[in-house]
Amino acid sequence: MRFCPQCETTNHDTATGCRRCGRALTSGDYVSELLPAAERERERRRGHAATTTAVREGEPGTGAPLGSVEPRMEQAHAAPGIARRSRGPGSAHRRAAMPKAVPLLLLLGGAAALLVVVGSLGPWAQVFGFAVNGTSADGVLTLIGAIAAGVLLLVAVRRPSRRMPFLVVAALFLAGSGLVGLIDWVHVETRPEIHNELGDFDPTVAWGLVMTTLAGWAGAAFLALQLAADASRGR
Repeated sequence: MRFCPQCETTNHDTATGCRRCGRALTSGDYVSELLPAAERERERRRGHAATTTAVREGEPGTGAPLGSVEPRMEQAHAAPGIARRSRGPGSAHRRAAMPKAVPLLLLLGGAAALLVVVGSLGPWAQVFGFAVNGTSADGVLTLIGAIAAGVLLLVAVRRPSRRMPFLVVAALFLAGSGLVGLIDWVHVETRPEIHNELGDFDPTVAWGLVMTTLAGWAGAAFLALQLAADASRGR
């Protein structure tokens, strides 16, 4: 093969001019076959760089369509964006699947229902250390109302978009429990169930009746506020 001393390009044995720079080649430019491996590798790298440059500049005769490199580069740059867009619906679905936080007013309403249950099981009247539990009087009614309200609140939490009717009924149950407690509070001295157990002594209101009454009305108020908040948001 013949070696061009000007641009260091290897040429065919019969070449009369350099295929790169056009310099005329003579018999003195002939090189031994012991060198072609390194020269071929260097020529391959030069040819690859020249082809890439020609494609970008739109040089004819390179065998590659004009601008074929740029679209690939644009696709490579666009690939991350496409991946991000493809991940978008999935991430949105995961966010939608995540449970939403329970409103504070609903938590307070549930806590009030729990306190009504505790108060209904506690003492409602007492005399000299002797007490009458709420289940011996109207505490059974308030206990049932509080349990029903708690169940309705759980359903309302599981169905946030359709919780209004459940909240209304739960508020009515808690208000009813508070009303029953208030009536027994006012008439604690005349309740026959209490006098049958405590005798003719005048009983006083115990903590269970107080808790039942106050928690029932408070729970109803919390749920009413939650209903108002939902109505303002159009739910």
